[in-house]
Amino acid sequence: APIAAIAVDPATTSVRVHDVVHVTARLTDQDGEPATGRKVNWSSSNLAVLAVDSLTGDATGVSPGTANVTATSEDQTSSATVRVTAGPPASLTLVSGDGQTGKTGEPLPVLPSVKVADADNFPVIGVTVHFAVGPAGGSIANADPVTNESGIATAGAWTLGVHAGSQQITATIAGTDPVVMSAQAIAPPASIAVLEGDGQSAPSFSEVPIRPAVTLTDADGLPVAGVTVAFSVASGGGTITGENAVSDLSGVARVGSWKLGGTGENTLVAAVEGVPNSPRVFRATATVRVRIVTFGDSNTDVGYTGTDPTVRAASYVSSSNLRASPYDPNSSLQVAGKIEARWHAQSPWPIIAVNHGISGSRSGVGRTSLEAPNARESVNGISRFAGEALGAGLPWNGGESGSAYPTGPVLRVRAFAPGPNDFVYVSIGTNDFADGLTPEQTAANLEWMVDQWVGAGRAPNHFIITTLAPRPSSGGTIPPINTLVRAMAARRGIHLIDLAARTSDDNGATWRSSADHIGDSIHYSEVVRDWIADQIVAYLLTVGLY
Repeated sequence: APIAAIAVDPATTSVRVHDVVHVTARLTDQDGEPATGRKVNWSSSNLAVLAVDSLTGDATGVSPGTANVTATSEDQTSSATVRVTAGPPASLTLVSGDGQTGKTGEPLPVLPSVKVADADNFPVIGVTVHFAVGPAGGSIANADPVTNESGIATAGAWTLGVHAGSQQITATIAGTDPVVMSAQAIAPPASIAVLEGDGQSAPSFSEVPIRPAVTLTDADGLPVAGVTVAFSVASGGGTITGENAVSDLSGVARVGSWKLGGTGENTLVAAVEGVPNSPRVFRATATVRVRIVTFGDSNTDVGYTGTDPTVRAASYVSSSNLRASPYDPNSSLQVAGKIEARWHAQSPWPIIAVNHGISGSRSGVGRTSLEAPNARESVNGISRFAGEALGAGLPWNGGESGSAYPTGPVLRVRAFAPGPNDFVYVSIGTNDFADGLTPEQTAANLEWMVDQWVGAGRAPNHFIITTLAPRPSSGGTIPPINTLVRAMAARRGIHLIDLAARTSDDNGATWRSSADHIGDSIHYSEVVRDWIADQIVAYLLTVGLY
């Protein structure tokens, strides 16, 4: 008789991966009697989950999931549902919660979790994992979580113990290796101290060489990591980078950079909220960025108003009556003072122009009536040029030959040892004829000064020289000196200010205009000194000091 129905037994069942479950089929005919000797074909609805023997109905778990086992005979079918589960736990692995850092006695932000898997790395559902804290203390909320459908068990918050240092928790299940998680417990900082970077100096508008740093420690004197230190400029107008610095494992927090402002004291503070001795203060001195020595005779040294022949200003070594101290500031009538004023009008960078009045380019006697010495005059083996323009033999004073200075030995005005941004301005030779020097000797003395400057490691283009204005009483020596100076400037790569071309139509033999001197045909009027200062500052601004 034809088959009327098929019943599959059991209708629902479960099996682990790699295990086998036997499913049977009971066939009945239209009279309700067992139908024997009939062929039954078995199949699986999802072979990736469940494999079925088509002849016997034996079903083998392949991967976790659900599949149907179907029996077919003649034109009748019937199915059973089989749920495939993972095998027994074979591994326990970390998911999250390791390597954190937090404050003692406070919960960590990431909850601890682990994954349970079988031998095929399929997640095992419904397994209880036990979490326990280590000997350093602390606590775990929900210490016995159960794995979810992804095989992951997540505990509650991990609260660190009260002691700073490394702390641990352990996750365990039977039959697998435990998972250990570590965290760094940090006690709140109790003190902030300056580590390095205080008391520095650097040129204005440049970075200090050592980045300021502080050290944070707890109540036991141990370093505190992970704390944000707020750095900020307190005075001086400088700027910083990396103002919010986080302390490292040594408790050190360091600002990214500190660029000083203008000349003078600059301060930087480092603060941590709640720390009793916060903030800490760093002090630095911003030094002058650009300096220039004006090394010349009375035309550079002495100042007049307009064309008035009355001396209004002079250096200490030239006239003690007009400059009582070697450290008095430059007069606005002198070339040095005019340089400073024009620079400040065009540049934010500080500058100092150091004025040294001299007589001539040679050594030995031959000073002016105001007692200014010569450039190559030597004291204890150090020439006046080396002392004043190169910072050799501090100070250059005492024991000079010739008559005494008005109030004693020469004192250096603002000690000067040139750096890479510094300049020297030399304008001498007008008085050399009175000492019997030939133009060639004057030019040789001037080139000797260039040799001294370059030999000290200074840049040739930071040496500024002038040709000479007319002096009718010089016996015709000025024009050949000017010709030699121009040739020497071109040959040595030094910067030339052609004063003769400004004041004369015949290379310094005669004055172009009486308005260019004070009436004595020797000393420049103020308009010429203004022009010289303009030329110097314009050149300084083109050399790339920034």
